[in-house]
Amino acid sequence: MLKEVFNLEEGAVTLEYPVTLSAESYQDLSDYLELFLRKAKRRAEKGDEEAAH
Repeated sequence: MLKEVFNLEEGAVTLEYPVTLSAESYQDLSDYLELFLRKAKRRAEKGDEEAAH
């Protein structure tokens, strides 16, 4: 397994994944990460809106 840690102001984001991926698994991961980022964006925008009120 490989592990990547991204430190953000709010805390660490950790991603663990297999050393080798098939092309199909890579695509599945890519699709999931896109979905994750869309959800994270909505939460961030909602937090910004709540902070503005």
